[in-house]
Amino acid sequence: MKTLRYILIIAIFLSLLAGGAVWHINSCMERKATPLIRRTAEECAPAQAAILLGAGVYSGRRVSPVVYDRILAAVELYRSGRVGKILISGDHGTPYYDEVNTIHHWLRKKAVPERDIFTDYAGFSTYDSIVRAKEVFEVQTAILVTQEYHLPRALHIASSLGIDAQGLVADRRGYRHIVRYTAREIPARVKDYFYANMLKPAPRHHGRPVPITGDGRASRNHASGE
Repeated sequence: MKTLRYILIIAIFLSLLAGGAVWHINSCMERKATPLIRRTAEECAPAQAAILLGAGVYSGRRVSPVVYDRILAAVELYRSGRVGKILISGDHGTPYYDEVNTIHHWLRKKAVPERDIFTDYAGFSTYDSIVRAKEVFEVQTAILVTQEYHLPRALHIASSLGIDAQGLVADRRGYRHIVRYTAREIPARVKDYFYANMLKPAPRHHGRPVPITGDGRASRNHASGE
């Protein structure tokens, strides 16, 4: 009976310890991100590129509200002159799901020139997208474009890699699944904290350099994830 009681006490202690670590990591990311978050394009300092992080898309070149709002925010940055390039980074792991080319289609519809659109077909996670922005596309200064719930994690990864980054809030409406997105972000922040600060794994794919200072069409002349 005593043994069972000790096991229960240890289990409770370890649970509280783990919960405290999760809370600490999440609160630290939010606190450090706050001064770097901007709510309008006009508030952003000039940077080399907007990093437009991919999310849900559908057949027929349709995009989710989350993605459409990121597209609008990135286009505003480009038109305001805050950035000269837009780097789309997302999942293109199968022929049947293509975040990058779908978003590229919409940027072209918004009259962003081909030369100023860079495409990263191997952004399979937020961590991979930002590591590749640094190592493959040689981005030094960036404005990360995504929803507010996502920005603390993305900014933490960018800062840990030495990218001078700001975050532009892309929220333009209420989102149907925002509670689920926010809940999912809690363990994702913990994972990427350890990735960015301790483990530092290489992205799933690397590829030869495609400098953001060049012509974006070079990123479509070869599979940049290979």
